[in-house]
Amino acid sequence: MAAIPVIKLASLLMRALSKPIARMIKIEAQEISSFRIFFEKIGQGTHQLRARINVMSSGYKFLRVAPLPMEEALELGAETFSESLILGIAVGVMVWEYGRSKEKDLKREEEGEEKLEEIRRDMVLLRKDIANLKEILSEFKEEQEKSKSSLFSWSVAKTDDNKKKDKS
Repeated sequence: MAAIPVIKLASLLMRALSKPIARMIKIEAQEISSFRIFFEKIGQGTHQLRARINVMSSGYKFLRVAPLPMEEALELGAETFSESLILGIAVGVMVWEYGRSKEKDLKREEEGEEKLEEIRRDMVLLRKDIANLKEILSEFKEEQEKSKSSLFSWSVAKTDDNKKKDKS
């Protein structure tokens, strides 16, 4: 059974909730005076930036931008702030997910290194065992050669004795 991706669901929930929160900010911006001033400044700044970019990209020399009326600046500022909030949350979630995937990759890599080190240790032990087995095998072969040569000398000696008996 697959585990429920709670973290993935939480990030989707944050993204889904950011839009209604942004909409509420727009509504509150018109009612609360401190928000109103803040969003009007953001709206005027956004208008100035957009106008400068449009004029300069058209190839004209920039002189001056007329300010927006207060209501339009308030609407643009609230919209800009809301979109920035949504973008910030989306980027934050992406960065966080990227960090988590990096941690998983590092963990897998460490596990792979541990397994590789274990395999190397096993190889060293196996090489030692092979060397010991070769030594035992060579000793066994030497003993076998000695026993063959003693058996051969015994059989040669016996055949020599038999030949002497046959002659007599």
